[in-house]
Amino acid sequence: MSKNELTHVSQSQGAMIKSPFSAYALTEEQSSIIKTQIAPGITDGDLMYCLEIAKQAQLNPILKEIYFVPRKSKIDNQWVTKHEPMIGRKGARSIARRKGMIVPPTTGYTLKQFPFFKDGEWQEKRDLIGWAELEINGQKVRKEAAYSVFVQKTSDGAITKFWNTMPTVMIEKVAEFQLLDAVYGLDGLMSIDTGFIEDESSSTQAMASLADLDKIERELKSLNLEYHLVGDEICIQDKGAFQFATALKKEGFVYENSTKTWKIRVAIIENADIETPKELPQPEPEQIDPKKELASAKKTLMKILLGNGLTKDEAGEFAQSLDVSSADAINLLLPGNSKHDELNEKISTFLSLRNSQQDNLFGNEEDNLFDL
Repeated sequence: MSKNELTHVSQSQGAMIKSPFSAYALTEEQSSIIKTQIAPGITDGDLMYCLEIAKQAQLNPILKEIYFVPRKSKIDNQWVTKHEPMIGRKGARSIARRKGMIVPPTTGYTLKQFPFFKDGEWQEKRDLIGWAELEINGQKVRKEAAYSVFVQKTSDGAITKFWNTMPTVMIEKVAEFQLLDAVYGLDGLMSIDTGFIEDESSSTQAMASLADLDKIERELKSLNLEYHLVGDEICIQDKGAFQFATALKKEGFVYENSTKTWKIRVAIIENADIETPKELPQPEPEQIDPKKELASAKKTLMKILLGNGLTKDEAGEFAQSLDVSSADAINLLLPGNSKHDELNEKISTFLSLRNSQQDNLFGNEEDNLFDL
């Protein structure tokens, strides 16, 4: 079974949501994960429809090759939200490769006069034009896309975030989509990057709850904090970050105690020209000097002996009865370890014997005095 197919589950795995199109089904747990991570608010019917399309197109929603996007439709004079399967650049290239594409298109943009119809006549205006080219059988195939035609807007006419901040990247992606669809056919799937949307969050539901990468980077740079981008998470292991805990929490960072790391998920645009930090480096194994480790262990043991009433000379004499050949052997004698109680008993025995010897010594002196 390929990685893009739905899992076929047996009756023994509990309650299932079955596809009306094939023998595939999802367990309730699988369905819950998809609804939480991939398509919040999607109905069971829309979910199975979108997954069936994904399976036929051999695209994996978990790898963000295909999105399930909420769009409003008018049914029986009522507006209802329906989820539609849509693809971005990653999904389009995946389909094209499956159909024979070897090298992805070359893309770019330019400014040029572009025709538009107004007041009953054709006119021209300067527009941002994205283009994409492929060489097939020795011949170049080219598609162009105009910003004014494909710019994505919300229902109230506002330009969506990525089209507003990165118009050249977005128009190049649209031109590439048009070219790949014309040459290879993209299985009837629509582009997620164009058209009107009900609100900004519905353009990529996978990004709706994610933080703004540019905004987070600016904030961290202003705080002079070091950070790393790992997948779609910004991670901070800077020890100085705690003094900015309030600011980090306000931005949405969460502290992970097990890794001592502040983390936040951010929205990443596919193949966008965004300069990102290097991935989090793996810490090098700490090199421990055995001699220094042994000296440190002996120093700790000496403090314990002196703290129990032994003089420095007595501690030296007493230590000769112990195994102090290695740091590991000494560590067993320290508080909280297996031989610490045994150490305390030996100390008590040593001190009792030493006190008894001193008593005998003083007793002999007194006898001698009386004899005089």
